[in-house]
This record gives sequence, C-alpha cells and structure tokens, in this order.
Amino acid sequence: MAADAYQAALARARGNVKNCDDAAHMASLLEGTAHILIGAVSPRLVWQGAQARGMTTMELAELIHSDPIKAADLMFAED
Repeated sequence: MAADAYQAALARARGNVKNCDDAAHMASLLEGTAHILIGAVSPRLVWQGAQARGMTTMELAELIHSDPIKAADLMFAED
C-alpha cells in the first residue's frame, strides 16, 4: 500500500467527513483520537494495518475500545 494513501484518505475526510468513504473516515478517527485512545502510536501505521486486514472503521473502533493493545499492534501488520 502506498505511503501516501493515508494522506489521500485524510484529504478526502477533511473535504466532507460526513460523506467520505470508510478508509477516509478511519483515517480521520485515528488522526484525531489514536493517541488518546491507544497511546503512543502512528495513526498512519495503525490505519495501514487495519486496511491490510480489511477492517471497517466500526471494527477498528470496537477493537480500540475493547483491546487497545491489539489495536496498537496493527502498526506491525504485514501488508
């Protein structure tokens, strides 16, 4: 997955978060709250790991709230 895919997703979310695609919504969620909910993580790497696993934003949000350590481990997911 291209490194700039995360930035492109963020740009789509900034344009209109209410009507953006799921990947953009996930990037927006992580950019705004990842450090608060998960800890010292890279939102981009967590996003890439979640995307590689085919997760939806709702699935990731549930994982963040139920097991933040597993959510943080997405940073180390293989593409």
